Amino acid sequence: MAPSPGADMRSRTITLVVVGGPLDVTSALSLLVAAEGATLAPGECDDADVTIRLSFEDALALSSGTLESATALRDGRVKVAGDLAALTPLGPWLQVVLGGAEIQPLD
Repeated sequence: MAPSPGADMRSRTITLVVVGGPLDVTSALSLLVAAEGATLAPGECDDADVTIRLSFEDALALSSGTLESATALRDGRVKVAGDLAALTPLGPWLQVVLGGAEIQPLD
């Protein structure tokens, strides 16, 4: 179980939108992180603090380590809208939660 992000942290919502893939669809997940814990919900959150958009292929490459996030951002392969600074206090917590996560292609 992941640690709480901190009692003094204000709530933040992050939406991840992945486009394409084997089914050529757009998928979205929204993560609400608050001092009490985190909630994951399907779909986009209209008032998310940060929305991250990328292709399925780039999400797969990022999760497998064949693409670095700095390179993806620099090359415009990952689009970020909103307050990027909202991710900073969540960094260590997200590493614990997502540290071993990998995107698996559908067969």
